[in-house]
Amino acid sequence: MNDVADLAAADGLLKKSTVLREALQFLGQELWPEYGRHNQNALTAQRRRRWTAFVAIWFGTIAINLAIAQLVLSQVSPDLTAVVTVIEAITVILAAVAVIIGFFLHFHHRWLTERQAAERLRSLKFQSLGWHELWCDPPAWRERVKAQVTLLKNITAHDAEHWATADDNVAPQTAKDPDGPVDPRDVAALADYYCVKRLEYQSAYFERQSKTADRNSWATRYHVSAIAVWLSVVAVLLHGLLAISLMSSARPGAADGAGHEAAHRVEVILVGLAALLPVIGFGCRAWSAAFEFPRSRNLF
Repeated sequence: MNDVADLAAADGLLKKSTVLREALQFLGQELWPEYGRHNQNALTAQRRRRWTAFVAIWFGTIAINLAIAQLVLSQVSPDLTAVVTVIEAITVILAAVAVIIGFFLHFHHRWLTERQAAERLRSLKFQSLGWHELWCDPPAWRERVKAQVTLLKNITAHDAEHWATADDNVAPQTAKDPDGPVDPRDVAALADYYCVKRLEYQSAYFERQSKTADRNSWATRYHVSAIAVWLSVVAVLLHGLLAISLMSSARPGAADGAGHEAAHRVEVILVGLAALLPVIGFGCRAWSAAFEFPRSRNLF
């Protein structure tokens, strides 16, 4: 979006195209500051939403697991119960605070609104370079750009939602004839500029985002939720077998093995694992679903 370096170099076809060079200078003055503001606001809101979601999901998951662990430790190691209770209370408070902050500050809505405003300003830049006024009536072109920038820089959450959900029944706007001769060098410069700044940059952005989303899709790629559930089933089966074994050893006349107490502790731990593992799987699934990493990976 920022053409300062390109204009400073002013080499190749861009140096020969006065129309494109002046247009980019004007867009840099009128459009770039608004784009930068909305883009920065979107990144800030996205970062805050990510942190509140992280704290709410993972600390909530930890709190549930600590509650289960507290019950297990009461049978296995009672001395640690008090410590786990304190940690559980802290995680519960942090998760609750994150949920309340996210609910009242609406980071998600602000992120989507600012992101839409920034991307529509980006589209406006490249769209305006195809308007016929650029070639036949530069003052009218500048006024048209200013009007569109004013409209987009004041976008609200309601406007963004309406634009995203409204039915698109309007026929695509067709390009108008420039109403006059156009220097072939201007056309060549505009085509080269579009190929590099719009297509190549966008392609590189998609590639970066795809790799990032792929890294963040580890829970889906490695089937963490499914593995957690199956391990939970295994823990239940082992618990059942161990319980049968303990019942047999507890019958009248049966030998009381020296490892009976240890076996009982293992039994309690298996019950705890059977409860803990699905919660961990749910936390991974909730984290992945909150940001739709697999969908973003496929989309990009």
